[in-house]
Amino acid sequence: MTDEPLLRIVNLKKHFPVSSSLLTRLRPDHETENVRAVDGVDLTVNEGETLGLVGESGCGKSTLARVALRLVEPTDGAVYYRDDEVTAYDAQELREFRSKAQMIYQDPFASLNPRYTVRRTLVEPMAVHGIGDSKRDRDERAATLLERVGLSSRHLDRHPHEFSGGQRQRIAIARALAVEPSLIVADEPVSALDVSVQAQILNLLGQIREEMGLSILFISHDLSTVRRICDRIAVMYLGEIVEIGATHAVFHNPAHPYTESLLSSIPVPDPSVERKRIVLEGDVPTPIDPPSGCRFHPRCPRVIAPEGWTGTQKEWRRVFHFKKSVENGSVNPNAVRQQLELKQENVTDLDVVEEIYEEHITQAAIADRETVTLSDDVEETVRSAIASLVSGEREQALDLLAAEFTSVCQTDVPRKLSVADRQMVLCHLYDPQQPGTPEQGVQLQSDLDGDK
Repeated sequence: MTDEPLLRIVNLKKHFPVSSSLLTRLRPDHETENVRAVDGVDLTVNEGETLGLVGESGCGKSTLARVALRLVEPTDGAVYYRDDEVTAYDAQELREFRSKAQMIYQDPFASLNPRYTVRRTLVEPMAVHGIGDSKRDRDERAATLLERVGLSSRHLDRHPHEFSGGQRQRIAIARALAVEPSLIVADEPVSALDVSVQAQILNLLGQIREEMGLSILFISHDLSTVRRICDRIAVMYLGEIVEIGATHAVFHNPAHPYTESLLSSIPVPDPSVERKRIVLEGDVPTPIDPPSGCRFHPRCPRVIAPEGWTGTQKEWRRVFHFKKSVENGSVNPNAVRQQLELKQENVTDLDVVEEIYEEHITQAAIADRETVTLSDDVEETVRSAIASLVSGEREQALDLLAAEFTSVCQTDVPRKLSVADRQMVLCHLYDPQQPGTPEQGVQLQSDLDGDK
């Protein structure tokens, strides 16, 4: 492996229109909503390297892979293969690029043409790209490829339905290798397979990488798998890369709170090992309208408190989550009043205020689930905001909360920062330009797998 980039992705974006209506076609200038699936990604895959791309479902991993290989056209940005701009290729250049970069898809039951024999599946790409001196030569190459991926030349004239899932994925790998590429993009290639078969396929990919000097972009949501086979890891959240670094560094010193939460979810087979599970609040926001500032801030367990905050992080999170609930309209005083009226008579505004405070502050149903007591001045501000909300003055409540409880994580887009040797993170916690950030100059430590 070298540090020379084979594939370089620069500010890559892919936005999909939500719908294509008659109005859109008649009025191209009409503003439409877009799904911002990939939104400004910078990434490199080095020569001979296996780079793991991880993240929750829907974060944009597969779209990034397809756009990088120009299976889908980008909205903006550029992709370079050995300093040649792939995004500027014409049809002929793009065809030549297909022999240098190949993809292995997730579903082995859908990625093979059911009407093609294995022979045709392997030989046709060779013929298209001019590999092999003759049909006989290509047939021999196909037989050799099958042997390399653990099958036999006697399988050449069979169809996909005659194989198991693991065998189909081996055929898909052989097809990718048929054109002698330098880069393989593997999009969750083992997620549809049994665990024992997964191990076989991963071992096969590792052997082929060593034998052929391949570079691999390995996409997965299984962090244990990524840890096993990847040299570096890139963590993706809502269309952005939030952390990237060497596998060992990311697993033992995760910098981004999202990375910490992902790693905390990895099962540990040793029951004697104690590890705190970091449970994220809420679901992944919609990529149609991603959050302002840091996109992770609505779910972040380490969201930064405003300068001058004297309470604990737990108290700050409780207040901040309440503020977000008011902003998104999930605090409904009328519904609370109706629930109280089922239990008691003569429900006053003060009763409603008390119930909302108890529900959202004292014992809020967020990840920590512990009783919280706020300082007198903070409690007074929160209660005043709730009172305004109960009296129908929602804007006044929002203004009051915004004036006192706004985080830099909500307002400012984080910069890409270096927290260690070639470990980059997109997070305000490490930004020396942000006053009062609790992690300035400090590397986060994680007790993963019992490591201290």
